[in-house]
Amino acid sequence: MATSLDIITRVRGFRAALIARDDQALAAVATTYTRIGRACDQHINRLTSQIMAATHHGERVPITWLYERGRLQALRRDIDREVRTRLPELQGIISGHAEAAAASGLHDGLDLIRAATGAPLRHQGLDVQRAIVAASQARALPRLLTDLPEHAAHVVARTLEQGVILGRNPHVIAREMTQALGGNRARAQTIARTEALRAYREATRVTWRDTRVVHRWQWFSTLDRTACPVCWAMHGTLHPISEPMGSHPSCRCTMVPVVDGADPPITRTGAEVFEQDTPYSTQRALLGPGKHDAYLQGRLRLPDLVAKDRDPRWGLVRRERSIADALANTMGRHNAPAPTPLTPTTVSGRLHDAWPTRATTTPTMSRHIARALEQMDDAGLDVPPGWTPTPITSTHLGPRVNGEFSPRLRSIEITTAHRMDPLQTAAVIHHEIGHSIDQITPGIRSYKSEAGAPNPWGRFTDVANRSPHVVRLRELRAEAEARARDRTASPVDRRIARSFRDHLDYLLRPREIWARAFAQWVAEQASPETTRRMTSGDLGGHAPNRFTTQWKRREWWVISPHVRAVLEAEQFITTKGQP
Repeated sequence: MATSLDIITRVRGFRAALIARDDQALAAVATTYTRIGRACDQHINRLTSQIMAATHHGERVPITWLYERGRLQALRRDIDREVRTRLPELQGIISGHAEAAAASGLHDGLDLIRAATGAPLRHQGLDVQRAIVAASQARALPRLLTDLPEHAAHVVARTLEQGVILGRNPHVIAREMTQALGGNRARAQTIARTEALRAYREATRVTWRDTRVVHRWQWFSTLDRTACPVCWAMHGTLHPISEPMGSHPSCRCTMVPVVDGADPPITRTGAEVFEQDTPYSTQRALLGPGKHDAYLQGRLRLPDLVAKDRDPRWGLVRRERSIADALANTMGRHNAPAPTPLTPTTVSGRLHDAWPTRATTTPTMSRHIARALEQMDDAGLDVPPGWTPTPITSTHLGPRVNGEFSPRLRSIEITTAHRMDPLQTAAVIHHEIGHSIDQITPGIRSYKSEAGAPNPWGRFTDVANRSPHVVRLRELRAEAEARARDRTASPVDRRIARSFRDHLDYLLRPREIWARAFAQWVAEQASPETTRRMTSGDLGGHAPNRFTTQWKRREWWVISPHVRAVLEAEQFITTKGQP
């Protein structure tokens, strides 16, 4: 009996073979459209030659000229006819591709069941044609292709109208009309790809259903930059065998069988992989800035972006919601009664302990924190004398990463709904740190300590640049740069080194250096009374009211001890990505 890894490997191989056949079919569609384009070019050139002749004789060519003598209508009829004459050829290509895909789905589905059960199953009474009919391809395909001639005629005529209105050169108009036909070709290729993939998936599903040993299937996606947020969110989700795989057009996801009595082969959903293992840059590229910011703030989750609809042409589909639609979809969840709080998971141990026995049983974020503190202690990074290390508490509840410290104790509480990797955690915390520093800067510029000493603002950066902490950061940066350029290192190690180098570049920015110096100054200069006043936002008129208001509204980001806690949180993740 094959393992889950073997099944996933087989699914990947079947998917690669399907995509290779898909590329061949798309090339055949492109060849057909090359013939269509040559025929349409004759009609386009004939009309643009008339425009050129009219302008050559000084005649003005307004938009009404196109409708005189039925010129535009004749062009539309010609384009429609040229595309329509090729519809049987296109239908043959797409139907043949779908039939081959359905046959592959039938045989691949049986192969997966044999591998999962270890039994030599034989399929009874299911042929390729039945699989295609089950997928509704025979009914959907003619309806989809019927729209192609009208669409081609419409886009060519619209391009011509725009060119005449704007007074473009007839040669330019002719070229743009030819390019407009490329969109019609892409439409036909989308139909070919979607129909074949749906035939493959439906044949696979019907095969599993008829074997009577599979009652559920899992969604399988590649989880890379080629997959959309819908595919990421659906990966690993479980569905009954009676439910077809309704995906978006051109989707290349496939299905994995869940045999009765066995665990699902996919153990982590796409949403979990996205939260825990996906780099910050990849997350932002997939979601876009607006959705990603809402995601980091906990206002939406990845599954919130998936909408399930029934399209008159494609049937059951899943599409990506807009950010407004996704946020509106989460309102009901946010307004619902709060769920019972989760029990915090505590990792006990001291700063210099390795915790070898507990690390494997703690949540992902707790392991990251434990490793980070160990590395910080090994590197000698700003561990104040007299500080007593305390247990680490990790609770997966809220949307933001919070760090809490006291002047003499190191106590960290991570509250996050998104268990991110170290670099993601750093990015989130650093964003909040920078926002906080921007808010408190105006008040500190005019502040003087109670002893009457002048504000040491001007010396902050110089002192910080010479501090052991910054010197150590620069050394780590040089080591990461050397590791990133080391050709003998593995690609994974070099990629980690590059990420860590970029992370250190961020920490060595002037604003980040000043932040560390300011934290040290608060700890050394401010008396307990000053600390109390600054913590409560009572600045005694030293800062504009608008900044005082912002401090009170963002009470976690006040000056002391909480801003000190933020800066220390920045320091303890400094070596998280160390290669």
